Amino acid sequence: MIEELPNPKVNAPRAIYLSVVIGAVTGFIFMVVCLFCIQDVDTVINTPTGLPFMQLVQDAVGIKGTVVLMVLFTMNSLGQGISITTTGSRLTWSFARDNGLPFSKYIKRVNKKWKVPPQALLVQGFLITLVGLLYLFANTVLEAILSVATIALTVSYAMPILTLLIVGRDKLPAGGQFGLGRYGAVINWISVIYCAVTTVIFFFPGGPNPSGADMNYAIAVFGVMLVVAIGFWFIQGRKQYLRVDDSEQVVLEAIHLEDSYTEVPGPSHGGGGKSLK
Repeated sequence: MIEELPNPKVNAPRAIYLSVVIGAVTGFIFMVVCLFCIQDVDTVINTPTGLPFMQLVQDAVGIKGTVVLMVLFTMNSLGQGISITTTGSRLTWSFARDNGLPFSKYIKRVNKKWKVPPQALLVQGFLITLVGLLYLFANTVLEAILSVATIALTVSYAMPILTLLIVGRDKLPAGGQFGLGRYGAVINWISVIYCAVTTVIFFFPGGPNPSGADMNYAIAVFGVMLVVAIGFWFIQGRKQYLRVDDSEQVVLEAIHLEDSYTEVPGPSHGGGGKSLK
């Protein structure tokens, strides 16, 4: 998505830290409200519906209020689904553009009229549908896949940071207003250690001495993902990934636009107008 942002050097970090700050503040308020609304802990935990949050809301505002709030939560989830699908399709497209996926030639196509990658969207929709169908047949496998989604995100955060520490922070361009300064290396190492610890914890089962049904199979799914990814790399990826002229051209264009983009005061709002040098 960053490739579609104006002035990504400024707007991308701003979007990242604002999402964390806003999420932390609103999440804290939401949790405090939920805690104050709990009237009977045992009733909420042992609810017949198997949905403690829904029981909590019903105890607090009644059945009609619960219906209204659940509709609002559902609408919010639909919006999240659209944003996640959009982000996932762009990740798929950019990886295919660099010949990093099977059938990249077809997945990386962009519709000239709508300016979107329809094949990447279809691939995302197909895979999500397959994962959703697992809920009907193998709930344990579905839970493992959902757990791996969090684990994979954490690993994806740690990999570029660790790579930067290995090759040297001096290889990174100046961070401008978002640079970490002399504390950058310390912050990076804390981030890598945090990601490593939380990744291991995510592989743990929900309790000690779990049965087969209660076991956390996320590590098995993660292992399969690694085998498939590494296998594809040695069979095909290392021969064609980033071996296309388009990839180099896109990188050069992005660098040029980033260097030439400036923000100047706009005529209507007194600020925020944008132009190229």
